[in-house]
Amino acid sequence: MKTLHSLFIFEVNIMGDNGYITIKEASEVAGVNISTIYRNISNLQCKTVQIGAKKIKYVQKSDIESFFCVSGKENQKHAIASEVCEKKQNESMQNETNLKESMREVIEEFFEVKQSQLMKPLEEQALYRLGILENEVKHLRAEKETLIQENEILREQIKALPSSSQAEEKENQIQTLQKEKADLEGKINTLTTPIESVNQILMKNAHNLTVLQKCKSELMEKLKQKEQEKEEALKELEARLKAEAEEAQKLIVDAWKKELEQARKPWYRRIFS
Repeated sequence: MKTLHSLFIFEVNIMGDNGYITIKEASEVAGVNISTIYRNISNLQCKTVQIGAKKIKYVQKSDIESFFCVSGKENQKHAIASEVCEKKQNESMQNETNLKESMREVIEEFFEVKQSQLMKPLEEQALYRLGILENEVKHLRAEKETLIQENEILREQIKALPSSSQAEEKENQIQTLQKEKADLEGKINTLTTPIESVNQILMKNAHNLTVLQKCKSELMEKLKQKEQEKEEALKELEARLKAEAEEAQKLIVDAWKKELEQARKPWYRRIFS
């Protein structure tokens, strides 16, 4: 708008320097209505200038003075009146600009106040949601500590089971008894007449060997079962802790993402979202 106005003033100055005036100025110089100028424009030298989308007609000032018989004094009077009118128009435009600037400042101040009033409940709501998330995180941490304690108790129970060294000791005892049995059987085979006491010892050793073998089998089975239970319990505990940690992390990340997305939105979108 300002560029068009400057261009218009530039064109007017050029046409004025060439002795041309606008139809309005011509009416002021001649002291007649604009329609009278247009009715007689065919008898005058006329030029048309394109200003933006608007066409403005100019006529020779000397033609106006000659055609309408305007004296020099009257011409000077009209020129002064035209200058005063132009000053008033400039003042009016300046006042209009100042009014627009004042209205813009008032509108900006109004929207700043409204934005501050609307943002305060959103900030309070965000803090409330953050408090809820913090409580959920504390609850998950407490559950995690409980699971860690349960894991420690389970580890202690597993440690209380017979160790592999005890199983090896039983195995050594069995091997010793088997060796003693073999030695006794060898000695019996060398005898010509079986001895009843030797038979009893052999039977007793055989019975003891059977009992030890059975104990060994039961012990090894229990040990194997406990080891499997231990591994399964550890895997289940690790999977549970991992899943809960991932879920807690996901909740926190999702919550912060929502808060960041909400904060990045323009204030007028946050109002209606």
